[in-house]
Amino acid sequence: MMHSNKIFVFSLLILLFALPLLAACSDSDGGKDQLTASPTDTVTPAKENTITIGHITDKTGLASSAMVTVDLGLALLPDHRS
Repeated sequence: MMHSNKIFVFSLLILLFALPLLAACSDSDGGKDQLTASPTDTVTPAKENTITIGHITDKTGLASSAMVTVDLGLALLPDHRS
């Protein structure tokens, strides 16, 4: 009796976990609503963006002494790249 109850509970758990997966994979429209580009469609080019790279460091507190070195290194970086 105890063995059949375990099988029933195990089967019920498998069914409960599998049911949402089966419902999520339905294809009720038959795949007719797929978006495809036709040869007559025109694509607008992306506008140019300027990317600015900066840094924010601590000027006060315990980390300020270490960040002075980081600030100096980042300030000297453009000189070494040219």
